[in-house]
Amino acid sequence: MLMKNARADQMSDLLRRFLALVLMAGLIAPSWVPSRALAGSVPENGQIAFKVLMDGNDIGRHTLRFEPRGETLGVEVKIDFLVTFLNIPVYRYNHLNRETWTRDGQLLALESQTNDDGIIESARVEKRGDRLVIDGSQNKMDAPAAWLSSSYWNPKLLKQSKLIDSRNGQIFNIDVEPKGEEMISVEGRMVTAARYDLVGDLELSLWYDRKNEWVKLAFNHMGRHFDYLRVAPETLTAINP
Repeated sequence: MLMKNARADQMSDLLRRFLALVLMAGLIAPSWVPSRALAGSVPENGQIAFKVLMDGNDIGRHTLRFEPRGETLGVEVKIDFLVTFLNIPVYRYNHLNRETWTRDGQLLALESQTNDDGIIESARVEKRGDRLVIDGSQNKMDAPAAWLSSSYWNPKLLKQSKLIDSRNGQIFNIDVEPKGEEMISVEGRMVTAARYDLVGDLELSLWYDRKNEWVKLAFNHMGRHFDYLRVAPETLTAINP
């Protein structure tokens, strides 16, 4: 019995040494790790999910899925709104956006399609050299490579004065006003989050927790108040009937 245990220990030790050597040699690729600029902004489960409320009524979903791809990060953004009156649909909005980012939070590519209640819009952005080539239904231009899209999950946008509209490629001019920390509900628990108000072409508020994860959005539009409530992805049901 002692001999068997000794052999098992030797095998375990050999296995640990082998794995260490393999990792050192780079034969097993390490998991994707963001730079300090994005540290904490990508959730461990690779998903962000919001329930969208209009004047307290549930009208939509906004979800993000993160997929590490070697030295880059893929992000899929889906937005679906459905407004009804007496159970009859009176407004629909559907947006699908696929983005590619570097480890330090720079935009490499974007491709989106949007159906705004029958109005079709699109955007395509691609980094070429030191420029971003924008080909959108509302704007076509070359832009500095440091510009970011309006997908909000990347906290680096808080240092920007311009954002690329991921729906149609138009450019938003913004100022960012820090408003301090607040307690908000995130996936059923109260957390401390920093609030930032965007003013200019965009008028909205964003909240990021102390890990830099995007946890809330709110804005007013046409006399209505919209709130993004962060929920656990597995609890989110489809909005479309």
